[in-house]
Amino acid sequence: MKRKNKNDNLAKSVIEYCNHLKNGFSPESFEKSTQEEIYASIEKSGNIENFLKEIDNAKRCGRKKWEGMIMDKFNEEGYIQHSVWMFCMKNLFGWKDKPETVVKKNKTIKVKLGFGEEDSDEI
Repeated sequence: MKRKNKNDNLAKSVIEYCNHLKNGFSPESFEKSTQEEIYASIEKSGNIENFLKEIDNAKRCGRKKWEGMIMDKFNEEGYIQHSVWMFCMKNLFGWKDKPETVVKKNKTIKVKLGFGEEDSDEI
């Protein structure tokens, strides 16, 4: 009897996860494990690149499925509710209304130590 090793179990989990994504479901709705658990297992496996390529491909397929459903509805009815499209794209695929920008500045804080001189430290 052949023993299953951890990589076999991981490969099976990744395949199930990818099938889930390919069907248009979000990563958060995968019931068997969280997205973080899957990625942590992949990092430990040493076969990171292949697994990540499979997951990226599955995400593209899931998005294509949603886009196809929306286009079919548009072709049938001649319109789609933009709120439905935006809701799906934001919640399933991480669309944002505008890019997030982070600006960091160095600040100089002057500290009076009580010895008659001022010292400053940069943060």
